[in-house]
Amino acid sequence: MAYTFLELQQYVQDKINAARLTTWTAQNDVSYWRGLQHKYDQQLLDVVEQYKDKGKRLIDEYKRRLNEMDELISGAGISIVDFKSDMKALVAKVLRLADKYWAVRYEIEGRQKGFFVRKPVGTTYYIDFVDGLDTNDGLSITTAWKTLEKYTTVTVRSAGDIALVRANKTEIPAGNIPFDESGNKGSRISIIGCDSVINDPWNDDSDVLPIIDFNGAAYCGTKYSNDYWDIERLDIKNGASTYYGTWYDYESVGNLYKGVKFSTTATITKTMISSILYFSEFVECEWTTPQNNGERIAYQLQDCRMLIFRKCKFNKGNLANPAEGLYLTRSFVEIIDSEFGQISALDIDIIGSSVILIRNSKVDITKISIGTSPGVIVRMEDHNQIIYDGYVKYGPGQVSRDAAIKTGNANFSVKIEPSSGCGIYAPLDLSGYQTESPFQVKLSASVQKTLTVKMKADTAWTVYPTAVELYLEVSYYSDGANANRTTIKSTQVISQVDTWTDFSVTITPARDGIAYGNVYLKKYEANFIRVNGEMVVS
Repeated sequence: MAYTFLELQQYVQDKINAARLTTWTAQNDVSYWRGLQHKYDQQLLDVVEQYKDKGKRLIDEYKRRLNEMDELISGAGISIVDFKSDMKALVAKVLRLADKYWAVRYEIEGRQKGFFVRKPVGTTYYIDFVDGLDTNDGLSITTAWKTLEKYTTVTVRSAGDIALVRANKTEIPAGNIPFDESGNKGSRISIIGCDSVINDPWNDDSDVLPIIDFNGAAYCGTKYSNDYWDIERLDIKNGASTYYGTWYDYESVGNLYKGVKFSTTATITKTMISSILYFSEFVECEWTTPQNNGERIAYQLQDCRMLIFRKCKFNKGNLANPAEGLYLTRSFVEIIDSEFGQISALDIDIIGSSVILIRNSKVDITKISIGTSPGVIVRMEDHNQIIYDGYVKYGPGQVSRDAAIKTGNANFSVKIEPSSGCGIYAPLDLSGYQTESPFQVKLSASVQKTLTVKMKADTAWTVYPTAVELYLEVSYYSDGANANRTTIKSTQVISQVDTWTDFSVTITPARDGIAYGNVYLKKYEANFIRVNGEMVVS
């Protein structure tokens, strides 16, 4: 059914204000179906407030999407089919939250009036994809639920809830798996696949992950505006949603994915997509690209902030055609101890302003594409897990550390390679290479010093950079009273190939303190400049 914004708003309001069922016995059946009978009073009060807040936000989102329908379809590249499907899912969630609000409201009233006498039993539930029944209460291994949807969608969730999913069992969902509620900063809602050591209530002694197999149907997991979930040890695969792949996490905060595998054999372009996902972490997770013969992306991120990937793996699968590991637009991520070793085309593809910090990971810098956006920076601490082999790539070019070529007492040199985006007003410099100024020296007041950094061109330039296009810049204290700083630039130039040239400035600081040095290149040629890794003071 299609709703206008006002119709949806009115429907929800009518549902919230609807009278209870004619008998408390009938209302009690609703409470049992929604899993309310074993919830604590405070959990019910908390979730009522969550439903009110989340329902309002989702209705506002529905209105925004209706108003921006043409832009979303044409600008964001969403097909009309996917847009309609997405809107249908959004309406279904709003209606479901309204119905849950109504059920919880009368559960609370029934308790207050003495019609319902409850004995809350805690927050652990059990799911057995083979031997469970969704008509059970889910509170023990003998009364386990059968589907994940019974936990994520049908029954009411509250912060601290935990679902243990039996190992080595498979669910083939009959549709999408939507999520409704959120945890909070102090307590997540959890789904944990069982193992042979920590969680094994069935005594299966199995470490085989529970499987969510969409079986090539156009379904996926849809975590839409659901904060603070902990999802562990699941094998989620074969979703074929055209736009969302196998799993979709949208507009949520504070999630943890641990030991989860995402894959699909469907002929779609991406396995997983996240939009507006903030402050979330992926630990020991694995993505395999779809098995179509065109573009294939393991994980696509849009407008995400402060995501951490730790000990994760991005796989190409078994097809020979090109594949991409991470595809980012306007996102900020950190990648630690992870691997892109099986990706054949691009480990990371960035098409919008993004920041990526990479530490101790197997990733090939030549397989990171940053497009033409000036707002992109990729900082790698250990290129391909080689200690101190630092690398930075951003709009004006790339900067890398080389321990083999150096001079004087330096332990390394820095290679600066401009891209076509480099120029007078878009300089390539060393500050992106590390978080603080690349050269620092403590100087005394009123003592004149000359600061020198050596540079050279390993191969001949067609036209060498001028003193305006390549220089050492030093910032120092020029005012002893107010701690004001002045910058000074070198005037030397490189004039021949493979010869170290001194780039120097002479200063007399007005007070004790640190002088900061940096090197700037403002000229593009398909070549590079090498900067020695020490600043000599004389």
